[in-house]
Amino acid sequence: MTLAIKKIELQEFSERWFAKAAEYKGDELSNYFDKFFTLFVIYNRMYNVVVAILEEQGEIKVLKDLNKIEKRHREPPDNKAATVCVAHFLRNELGTIIDENTKSIEDFKVIIGESLFNIDLYYGQPQPEKDKQLLKGLNSKSPLTIVESLLTILYKIRCNVFHAEKGFNHHQKIILDPANSCIYNLSQRLSTRIQEHH
Repeated sequence: MTLAIKKIELQEFSERWFAKAAEYKGDELSNYFDKFFTLFVIYNRMYNVVVAILEEQGEIKVLKDLNKIEKRHREPPDNKAATVCVAHFLRNELGTIIDENTKSIEDFKVIIGESLFNIDLYYGQPQPEKDKQLLKGLNSKSPLTIVESLLTILYKIRCNVFHAEKGFNHHQKIILDPANSCIYNLSQRLSTRIQEHH
């Protein structure tokens, strides 16, 4: 499948799924979870197209040369596609991304700093040192580091939700609310940039 066809299919797919996400309104707990699931499906499809664009541009090799992606991987693994590749693709807009998601970033700083949630889990076991690294990344002076840390947090929440390591209780709104806001903003921005790519 050519990149042009992937972009057309992505646009049609995204419009349909953004409409689904918009249906989850109100303060019911299920809406927070269902919205996150729906938005991440869109984001997942988008970052796969981003990888194809970066591959076409020779940028995957650049990321490997920078040791952002291990050279032994022919294609970026899913966790790197969702984080490193997206941040690299949007590298000219990092400041704007931070500005658009300032509230969510501050929320995540509190969530990690006060240990309200465990972000990084290994087979369900908290990894507090890795959470501290994520917090350090959010507090960095480097816009790239901030955005990569933000994307990593979203990806880790995705893993926790999709692998049923996140309990279904009202406390979860604290983390899902900023996560939904971020993933929506990023998906909208990615959608625009992907369609602008020639």
